[in-house]
Amino acid sequence: MFAIQYVNRPGNGHGGYMVHDDKGMVWVKATNPADIRPLHVWLGKGNAVLGKELMRNAFSMPSIVLNAAQYNELVRDMPLHTERSFVKEG
Repeated sequence: MFAIQYVNRPGNGHGGYMVHDDKGMVWVKATNPADIRPLHVWLGKGNAVLGKELMRNAFSMPSIVLNAAQYNELVRDMPLHTERSFVKEG
């Protein structure tokens, strides 16, 4: 199982999905919670339909809003989805 949570901060265009897969944490940028296609594409390794299906097995946590300092601290050292592929063992 893997976990997904949408995180944002006040302001336009600041947000994304924090994903904890079998390799660790990854940040998938999204402008709002409805902007889920980038997450589907990343999970499906380029196949949005497969990614959407994989989401059915995810543990989805509630969305949260952080202040700018908290958001920047969280995102700063987290690898971006463009830096590695989704990893799900078993």
